[in-house]
Amino acid sequence: MNKNDWEFDEKISFEFDDHISKSIPGYIDIKNICIDVCEWFISNDSVVYDIGSSTGSLLASLKDTYVSRKNVLYKGYDVQIAMKGSNYNGQDVIFEN
Repeated sequence: MNKNDWEFDEKISFEFDDHISKSIPGYIDIKNICIDVCEWFISNDSVVYDIGSSTGSLLASLKDTYVSRKNVLYKGYDVQIAMKGSNYNGQDVIFEN
């Protein structure tokens, strides 16, 4: 496969998080810092937007971490339809493009 044949598809979406964590130094640390910082911003009745959410793994982690916060809507946006929430299909997480 040459670089012009590569595209985001269902197969790529399920490998994406693993690929990113290996390709970007400190990716897991950055994600964890985002989760920690969000403690100050996610409260009851919040709406959390993730622009460029890819597989939704950050939103899933936020939802799991702040499960005690009530009536929070997590919304992920990504231009790649194949990426939309492939790793998380939670009831309160919505993915749109």
